[in-house]
Amino acid sequence: MTGSTPPSLGFERSVAVVVGIDRYWHGVAPLRRAVADAAAVGDALQRQGFEVRRLLDEDASRAALESLFEQELPALRPVPERLLVYFAGHGLARMDDNYDLTGFLLPVEARREEEPSYWPMTRLFNLLQPRLCKHLLLILDCCFAGAFPRPTAWDLRDAEEPASLPLERFRHYTAHRSFQLLLSTAQDELASDGSSPFATALLEALGGRADANGDGLLTATELYVYLRDRMIELLAGSGARQTPALRHLAWHDRGEFVFLLRG
Repeated sequence: MTGSTPPSLGFERSVAVVVGIDRYWHGVAPLRRAVADAAAVGDALQRQGFEVRRLLDEDASRAALESLFEQELPALRPVPERLLVYFAGHGLARMDDNYDLTGFLLPVEARREEEPSYWPMTRLFNLLQPRLCKHLLLILDCCFAGAFPRPTAWDLRDAEEPASLPLERFRHYTAHRSFQLLLSTAQDELASDGSSPFATALLEALGGRADANGDGLLTATELYVYLRDRMIELLAGSGARQTPALRHLAWHDRGEFVFLLRG
């Protein structure tokens, strides 16, 4: 991992994992933008003080992903206050005879039509334990991202024009645990690979364009609202549809994942 986080507003350590896969090995259609998008997101986060671990193409095997979440991240000391995980690659969803939907992420060695070679989203869900960090934001930029296991609660707020974040509210968000999930697509939607609108909007937001109130801080909710509205603009006239969503995972408390756009 590279970079370091200067002590700032209580975040002594922030870690990011960015996964991007273009060149699949065994007959899975290649992607054009996943690696570039993951690399760009990693660079943007590193500029904000995150330690960034990159798993790109051949490094993004199922074994590497399992080892990362099962062994490497839980072993980090000190435990990071913030952990952000970004995945850009193929996602699949399948419905069984009981109409139960199962989602999968495809590691680099996944084989076409061979489900045992996929990485179940339920497996990733089970690896995201509270011991990993205090604040987690998982971002899935793939087809059928909404097939991720439904948490016990999800965010239904329609945020209005963001007001400046007072110190008291910032302390409230950071004092309580936040485990949040940001999805680029609904459970029945494809993600655009060519123009990569979700990644485009995400990078704009991390670059400061989502900071409408100019306070230098960006909450996960503000990020979601920006992505939701910006995606409509970017996809206008294309006939494509991508519906971002923000959910809370089972271990979420009253906190909020917060980005520090400026010192």
